Amino acid sequence: EIRKSAFSGYSKLTSIEIPNGITQIADEAFSECSGLRKVTLGNSVTSIGESAFNSCIELAEIEIPQSVSHIKTGAFRGCESLKSIKIPNTVICIGSAAFACSGLRSINIPNSVKSIESCTFWNCEELTSATIGEYVETIGFEAFSNCIKLEGIKIPNSVTSIDYYAFFKTK
Repeated sequence: EIRKSAFSGYSKLTSIEIPNGITQIADEAFSECSGLRKVTLGNSVTSIGESAFNSCIELAEIEIPQSVSHIKTGAFRGCESLKSIKIPNTVICIGSAAFACSGLRSINIPNSVKSIESCTFWNCEELTSATIGEYVETIGFEAFSNCIKLEGIKIPNSVTSIDYYAFFKTK
């Protein structure tokens, strides 16, 4: 495990390779590493903790391995340089505000995800397209709020609940 706040605020860190054998990236492990550009996760990582990469404003490249099942609250919040990310179909939970205020341009939410939590993609101003997996049942409060370039989203038949302001200020 990489423990809570282990590298938090270390601005000179530009890349990190997490070796196989590490299963958890704990809360805030790399938060505010303003110079971090590239992250390589080993194939044994199962969980990315709360705010693990929060405000890593230069983070542009990360591949989430098939071993990951949980991306927790605020994990990639404020990652302004993160333009794309592939979420594997092993991920069952994406926490609130996980990608809020990031630079994502498109997102494909896999069929393994059942709920899009509150503020998950809040204020992703560059987000133009989102594909929602066909087993998503709920879309939370402000999930896509203030995604000012998002248009033409298809909501699957599996969705039974869309919370307040889920698509507020989208095209």
